[in-house]
Amino acid sequence: MRLLRQGSWMGCWLMGILWVSSGVAWADATSRPASMALSRPTSLGGKANKPSLPVAQQATLASLQADLARWEKQEDTLYQAYLRRLWGQQRKSLSSFVVDGWMAPETLTAHRALEAFWSNKAFYAFLQKARPLVASDAILSARMDVWLTRVGLFHRSAEVSRLRQKVAGFEQQLLQQVRSYRAVIRGKSYALSGLESLLKSSKDRVLREEAWRAVAGLGYTLLKHGFMKMLLWRNVYSYRMGFATFFHRAYALTKLNMNAIFLEYKAFYKKTSKEKKAALKAMKALLGRKKLKPWDHAYALSKLRFGGQEQALFPSDRAQAAVARAFREMGGGDLLRKMRVVVHVGHDVATQGALFDQGKDGWAAWLASAAFGEETYKTWMRLGGRLLAQQSLKAYPRTFQRGDVRSFVNEVLPELFALLVDTPAFTEQYGALSPQKWAQYRDHQKSVKGLRLYLLRTRYGLIDFEWKLYTNVGIADPSPLYWGGNKKFVGLSFSKPLPTWGAKLSLLKRVKQQDAMLGQMIAAHLLEAYRRVYPKSPILGDPRFIPWLRRTWLKPAPWVSFEERFSKATGQRLIMSKPLMRYLRDVWR
Repeated sequence: MRLLRQGSWMGCWLMGILWVSSGVAWADATSRPASMALSRPTSLGGKANKPSLPVAQQATLASLQADLARWEKQEDTLYQAYLRRLWGQQRKSLSSFVVDGWMAPETLTAHRALEAFWSNKAFYAFLQKARPLVASDAILSARMDVWLTRVGLFHRSAEVSRLRQKVAGFEQQLLQQVRSYRAVIRGKSYALSGLESLLKSSKDRVLREEAWRAVAGLGYTLLKHGFMKMLLWRNVYSYRMGFATFFHRAYALTKLNMNAIFLEYKAFYKKTSKEKKAALKAMKALLGRKKLKPWDHAYALSKLRFGGQEQALFPSDRAQAAVARAFREMGGGDLLRKMRVVVHVGHDVATQGALFDQGKDGWAAWLASAAFGEETYKTWMRLGGRLLAQQSLKAYPRTFQRGDVRSFVNEVLPELFALLVDTPAFTEQYGALSPQKWAQYRDHQKSVKGLRLYLLRTRYGLIDFEWKLYTNVGIADPSPLYWGGNKKFVGLSFSKPLPTWGAKLSLLKRVKQQDAMLGQMIAAHLLEAYRRVYPKSPILGDPRFIPWLRRTWLKPAPWVSFEERFSKATGQRLIMSKPLMRYLRDVWR
């Protein structure tokens, strides 16, 4: 059983490659080369690529492959036991607030058993000794490279091990604080998801202010329980691994040029200043106010974004069927109809979801969602994108079926399909509005089309805040940094910088916003590449689209470098922000 997770913008993805929820099993990017220039193999099972190899060498390869398979079977048994515990834990939490990364005692016990295997010196010694002997076999080499990356972290110095455990302890402690946090407002108790629901939907401005200050209360709680110490120890840990900060280490794992990526972010920021001004002006006009307060922002943004039609357009009880039909009509078959699904819908529930591969029992998913909302449909679309990517790995050894070390690659298809939700084609074909009301909705969307670029600025603002967090770990409270960025990217300010950043749960895990941002940027490249082949395609309803993805983005083997995969699928060499900006500007033209 493998787990792939996705949630709302505040949620974090739980990747299959041992980027395990607690964050205690970070992949070691320093133990293997940045990419593998491998020859094209002739088999998928790890047999020799060249039949002319000496018999003795073929026997050695077969023996090493059998040894690796035995080790993998032991590890997979422990991994599935851990995921079964996590599956049960998450299902029990659906009716409340699922805190991504927190582990119940029984789940933590199963995870520690898995960590013990990763720390097995005999297994690591086998990998180190065997790796040079399998250089003639592309697949077996790649399998061992994956394992050396996965478990290499657990065979560093004793000091690094202590630091890893210290950081993991802080993370679990802080996640527990988030899980148990409750604010009582007017006699009613709210978890974080309930507070955010009030901020988005309550017409009562005073109530929204109370909810906003209660969110700040979570930030104070995190500071009290060691949030800044966690950042400091993350930096110390990363420094011992050879990186300037934890943030630098996270970008090193992408194996992309960090400076080049930030130049693209900067270009995007400069070119969207007019969208920021227009959005703020429209929100003020909508509320009839000269100045927006922080507790006005989410409410005004929601009203402006959907024109008051979100509840009617996106009812949660229709989401799964609508998305399943969308995938089928894009050539994906019954991709989402064959899953066992556990769903909980509630008014104060944060939209989150997870996808499990349960082996012979097929695919299963759980999903917690609000009673209505576009995010529920995007969550289903992301789950479909993950499932499509995972199905493409069925032909390869199980080593590769947990995903890619560069986690942003795993975000490409989920973000691509999520982008398709906010389109005229999706809302008309799969939404729940009558033709007359949809026409009104379409006209409204055309009038606020720049809002999509403004929303993307908020994500860039979080990336900028994460960067500043890890380069200013000596301060007592990062709230002034957060509000400085808020003014710059979002256009909000407040006289006293309260720690409302506590609601950004990705800060407790790892540098995560960059994965989603890169995933969206690459997704836009793919959409442009498809329209170069089929210029008049609407994509939604086009049965050629998913087969095209399988022939291009998904066709290269999992060990092929990202650069080669990206180049073959898009015809481009560099990830740029321009395709995403064009897509968001033109989608409702």
